[in-house]
Amino acid sequence: MPPRVLIVTTEPPDIASGGLAFFHGLLWAELARRKYPFKAVYLNRNGSIDSQMADFNVRVTADLPFDVTPEVTTMNKAWSTREKLQPVLDSYQPDVISAHEPSSLLPFYFELNKLQFTLHASHIGMDEEALRTPQGLQVCREQRLAVQQSAALVLHSAWAQNTVKQQLTELAAPMHVFPIGVRFNDYPTSKKRHPLGKIVVSFFARFNDTAKNFVAFHDALLLLAPQVRSRIDVRLYGAGQLPTHLQNAGLQILGYATGQAKRDALAQTDIVMMPSIKESFGIIGLEALLSNCHLVATPGLGMDAYLPPECACQPDAANIAAHLMHCIVNIDSIRAKQDDGYYRKLLEKPEFSIDSMADNYIAVWQGMVQQ
Repeated sequence: MPPRVLIVTTEPPDIASGGLAFFHGLLWAELARRKYPFKAVYLNRNGSIDSQMADFNVRVTADLPFDVTPEVTTMNKAWSTREKLQPVLDSYQPDVISAHEPSSLLPFYFELNKLQFTLHASHIGMDEEALRTPQGLQVCREQRLAVQQSAALVLHSAWAQNTVKQQLTELAAPMHVFPIGVRFNDYPTSKKRHPLGKIVVSFFARFNDTAKNFVAFHDALLLLAPQVRSRIDVRLYGAGQLPTHLQNAGLQILGYATGQAKRDALAQTDIVMMPSIKESFGIIGLEALLSNCHLVATPGLGMDAYLPPECACQPDAANIAAHLMHCIVNIDSIRAKQDDGYYRKLLEKPEFSIDSMADNYIAVWQGMVQQ
């Protein structure tokens, strides 16, 4: 009998948007297709409606009558949530608990021997000045606890592995490193060109996430000469507000794209911008290449697993502008590669498939119960 798994998330696919929700949608669907024994619980921190995809919905509240510091608040919520989770654990009796965010781990502190933890975050530790707050310190504590004391730790890139060792601890739980996988057939094989022949440049991310480095991309656009800028159509797909000083820059937010809307956006895009300064894996980069987009992304991060050398670009405005200029000048060559499926062929490898990712997770879970 395969081990029964309880997957814990704060971002279910039918409620949240973003990489973690997308990841869960992929994994849950593949496990369901295989008829693998798992259930999912949604720890609802934001007071949203219940998830219809999760088997259990638990609202995260601080029920005890004290709330003094971030650490006390965290422990209050963990204890209160544990009380609500106990009937779930009693009825389902999972062999493995698979948690995917540090805050979702603490209610299961007494089941650490059953706990598999995946660290998806790009912000790891406290190396950024903006994270050096009481709240940031508490997040760092939770990350360190998760990577040290879980029974198995999953990371999705060598960058995440190295950063955990540098920023959190050398003494981590048994570590398993493998890439996120997707369904290749979900992505368009042909491009839909701009009706006026413009070069479509798209950015997919939260605009206010400093790790995504949107400001550098914006500043790079300002470095382009007007006649060059007029040749491109910039499309912003994402959540959050633009930084205040950029809101009058004439940039239009088209909204977070999911499902068919995202596939259509990728089919219409020539160049996807990903100038991150931190990135644990970067699913959108994988999706961009599978959709035959030219990707402009930062080397040395989680994208290294799939980033072609000609797509690497340092994440400052000057280098981004220079790379964009090179793409504009050589757009006929780039489009010839797109028409030939060049970028997609680079990524159509078993290790980037949803089959491989699911196999890897199941192997980790089986290894935990066999110890």
